[in-house]
Amino acid sequence: MASRTTQDDFEPAVQSAQAAHRRGVLLASEHQRGRDGLEYFRLAHDLEPGNPVFAADLALSLREAGDVEGARQVARRMAEGLRSCRFMQLEGNELHRAGLVFDTVLSQPEQALVCFSRACTLAPGNPELELCRAISLSRSGHDQEALFLASEVARSLEQREALTSEQACQLARAAHLLCREEPARAHALVRRAFDAAPGHPGILRPAGVIALENNDPQEAVTFFRKATEIDPDDEQVWGGLQYSLFRLGLFEDSFRLGQDILGRWPESFEARFNMAAAAINLGWFQEAEQGLSELLLRSPEDGLAHAAMGICCAACGRAQEAREHQRRALELDGSDPEVQKLSAEIDRLLDQGGGPAPEVLGSMLLAMIGAVLTRSRHGSGR
Repeated sequence: MASRTTQDDFEPAVQSAQAAHRRGVLLASEHQRGRDGLEYFRLAHDLEPGNPVFAADLALSLREAGDVEGARQVARRMAEGLRSCRFMQLEGNELHRAGLVFDTVLSQPEQALVCFSRACTLAPGNPELELCRAISLSRSGHDQEALFLASEVARSLEQREALTSEQACQLARAAHLLCREEPARAHALVRRAFDAAPGHPGILRPAGVIALENNDPQEAVTFFRKATEIDPDDEQVWGGLQYSLFRLGLFEDSFRLGQDILGRWPESFEARFNMAAAAINLGWFQEAEQGLSELLLRSPEDGLAHAAMGICCAACGRAQEAREHQRRALELDGSDPEVQKLSAEIDRLLDQGGGPAPEVLGSMLLAMIGAVLTRSRHGSGR
């Protein structure tokens, strides 16, 4: 077993939790990768475990390094520490970090929204905080408020003659939020961001997403591939590439890439779901069923996963199981239009006696594309 890093292993200048944390922040900021400061964040947290800010940065760093469960454990301790009056003492930047933990590690967008909203009150006009608040609003179901805030941030950045790389990333994220409602504007915004900082993965990823929203998966592949070359440790760009390959109809490539993603990030829900969708369209129903069984074991109340499993069962002629998964999907997420579409495909398959007849494959593919897109939008992280 590897020995635990201690304070003695670090440079002599690091004599306190505050100094260790500052060193971690410096390392993380050099390449915009939180995992670069992981050991210093760990030391700061070990020296002062009750400090929620140190816990927040450690949790984010652990998640970026791929230690999802470790990140959750630290995040829960952070959340416990914030239940005291300490929350009201946090400054804007500290609330920002705590909000990111609630959002990306604990998947609690409402709690994240509380942090970001207070941070915006303490530091009005900060585009980074306003974007985080907009993202949390969107994930909490407040879409119109999120769109308005993202539009205001974009308008403010558009007025600048030149953009720094940080501002370009902010503009790209605002475009990402706007792309479903204003695809043409979003495309123009992300193009400007790309021109300002063409090699930044924080721009390439939203550029890929916007290309998908504009029904150009080939361009999306170009953006996501470039992003994986620049930052090969970013799970989200690999997921974007996997989905783009799916949209191009390269199902086997999408499936194989999903296997690679799970080899590095075994907790990736989206990778498993996308693999199952690709397998369904390849006719690999056993592989699809195995993947969806794993998803349902981890998340038994996911309506889309139940609906996709219903497709598998129907395609294999197991009508009773298909109906059970269909019933459960509608019970859990019956208002979701993608669940409804998959449910209709289950009906279509079973009405024909089970098995994917050639005339059914086209509509089944379209239904799975919609389901995968919905799943990708529900994913965490930014």
